[in-house]
Amino acid sequence: MVTVLLVDDDCMILSLCTHILTNAGGVGILPACDGTEALRVAGDHSGAIHLLLSDIVMPGGITGVQLAETLTRLRPGAEGFVNVGLESGGFPLPTRMAVPRQTVPSSGACL
Repeated sequence: MVTVLLVDDDCMILSLCTHILTNAGGVGILPACDGTEALRVAGDHSGAIHLLLSDIVMPGGITGVQLAETLTRLRPGAEGFVNVGLESGGFPLPTRMAVPRQTVPSSGACL
């Protein structure tokens, strides 16, 4: 099972992505609505977090990039973190860190 920490301040996007990834099979979702909640959820989760999918710009003072950097320090054994989102100008931001191919088993190939 692949565990994904999914972070987005838009409730509709968070709900839709949670639904899609959950229905993919072999994927456990830890949803959070901002960086502060994501850090709390990650701290409360005793298992591995294989992937962070996070919006870049969120309320609460913690950006997706800051969240990825903090989680990398808190979970040095994590296999990959990816930030997704748009800058305020509407241009896609590059992936922060690539996920090693072996991170996602065949059951989570849709990731």
